[in-house]
Amino acid sequence: MEFPAVCVVMTTKTAGGIIDLLEGKVSTASDEDARKIYVAASRAERLLAIAVPKSQTARLQALLNGVKCSTKLHQI
Repeated sequence: MEFPAVCVVMTTKTAGGIIDLLEGKVSTASDEDARKIYVAASRAERLLAIAVPKSQTARLQALLNGVKCSTKLHQI
């Protein structure tokens, strides 16, 4: 199933481990959390919004920009 827009939410408990995995670091405790984020994110057709704790925002944005993803940061 796909949707025009999807919002995934990373909690303060899981965001660090998920981003570690995306950066290529070993974090077996976060494998399942990362898989769930991947499944949800891969359903977006046009827009993917990612809610992440402020403490992890810079890491995720740098990672996405590093692979040429267009990002737009909105802090709330």
